[in-house]
Amino acid sequence: MKMDKDKKQDPHSGEKKKEYFYNTAGLREREGHIPIWLIGLGVGLLIWGTFYLIKYWSPS
Repeated sequence: MKMDKDKKQDPHSGEKKKEYFYNTAGLREREGHIPIWLIGLGVGLLIWGTFYLIKYWSPS
């Protein structure tokens, strides 16, 4: 897997950050953030999984 290193300048801080480009896949690796909906989905699945575990897997 061959990678090219490009340095892009951050418009907010003026720093140059490394960005990797994977030629075989055509993907760029860069810093980003996790969307709020994805965090909410993960939390919701954990809550649902806990409920399901307690409700249907506990001896009653």
